Amino acid sequence: HYEFATVAQRKRAAAAFRSAGFRVTSELRPGDPGSHGVGRGLDVAPPLNLPRTVEAEARWSRAANAILGFTP
Repeated sequence: HYEFATVAQRKRAAAAFRSAGFRVTSELRPGDPGSHGVGRGLDVAPPLNLPRTVEAEARWSRAANAILGFTP
């Protein structure tokens, strides 16, 4: 889950994820009480065939975060 300060930022991020081959699973959810309800939330899910190991999930998470320039 990612949350942005503006709808425009969320839209740019969603486009960047999609162009990099990531699976965007949720953006605007009318009626949602959180960031999705106001159009600032974004969910990105790993591929269905991602091995369910700590290493594979961490690698995928780093790759997803790197799309936004986020390197915790």
